Amino acid sequence: SPAALERWQAKKFFKRRLRRICPAYYASMVYAVLLPLALVTLFKLCHLSTHWQQLPSWRQVITHCLFIQTFFVDTWAGFCGPLWSLGVEAQFYLLFPLAVWLYKRFGPRAFAIIVASSVAYRIAASLILGPQKDWTVEFLWSINFLGRWQEFGLGMFVAWVIAGRMHSGKKGSAASGTLG
Repeated sequence: SPAALERWQAKKFFKRRLRRICPAYYASMVYAVLLPLALVTLFKLCHLSTHWQQLPSWRQVITHCLFIQTFFVDTWAGFCGPLWSLGVEAQFYLLFPLAVWLYKRFGPRAFAIIVASSVAYRIAASLILGPQKDWTVEFLWSINFLGRWQEFGLGMFVAWVIAGRMHSGKKGSAASGTLG
């Protein structure tokens, strides 16, 4: 609703995101390091053959702690591969206030601006990069916030449509929801 949009505050938004994501994220990083160490120790105590897993470098730890691991070829997969997506998610959260500002300024046209800027970025990145021997470079360019912002913008548009229908009291069919 327009009233909710006017009450929206970036500071509160960031506080909620940090409280929700960081504790679990950092705990999973600790778990990804400690579990293999515990298992290797257990195997050694049981006189079973095993090998020590290399500990992550400080660069790995720092880039992951700051959610910037996806900016570097040597850190994006890191010591716990699935955590790369949190770096991308953090980029979306950091730029969410920009999306809110665009919507406040341009209304529903903001979604078109977001999609167009993302598509333009993808085209420019393809032209700049050209054919790549290493797929990870192209992958990392494509997964940053600009590379994926069209999906975010389209998701926001669908949420805007659904919220509008809910506020108007109109009920949609399951098929129209699925299509959306």
